[in-house]
Amino acid sequence: MRGVFSRGPPYTHLCSTYILDNAAIIKNRSVLDVGCGCGAGAIAAAMSNARTVVANDIDPFAVMATNINAELNKTKVETSTEDYIGKSCDDFDVILIGDMFYDEEFASILFAWLNRLSADNKMILIGDPGRHGLTEGRRSQMTLLASYELPQETRDENNGFTHTTVWRLNKL
Repeated sequence: MRGVFSRGPPYTHLCSTYILDNAAIIKNRSVLDVGCGCGAGAIAAAMSNARTVVANDIDPFAVMATNINAELNKTKVETSTEDYIGKSCDDFDVILIGDMFYDEEFASILFAWLNRLSADNKMILIGDPGRHGLTEGRRSQMTLLASYELPQETRDENNGFTHTTVWRLNKL
């Protein structure tokens, strides 16, 4: 993938790598990438032949970066600054969450919403570098799909994170 995210967090790239390496889980599905940042997850979903992809972030600069990156990668990605958290997301089959468990209060709200979506048969994929909001209790409700070691430079720059992981939320 090319784009303005080339110096972004490597854990974002590694989660996108998981999607590209496992394209069958995305193919012909509608995907919502919440907190999309630079759009790497959404772009990976588009490259994996998702039926539709919406890259969502409440930060308009993230949406702008996503639009640039989608164009650079010749992918079709819709963008939105709507706050989807708490909504039913009826139009989507797959929800991507990348590195959003950085705050315990927000993590509680986010995880409750994701559990409701999972109960409604949505596939929830979560990329996380080991944030404290993704507690052991929350991880016990998920299946680990992949773990990637971060380069030493990234470890040094990111408070000692050593790995990034990709999880699937289990249906309750």
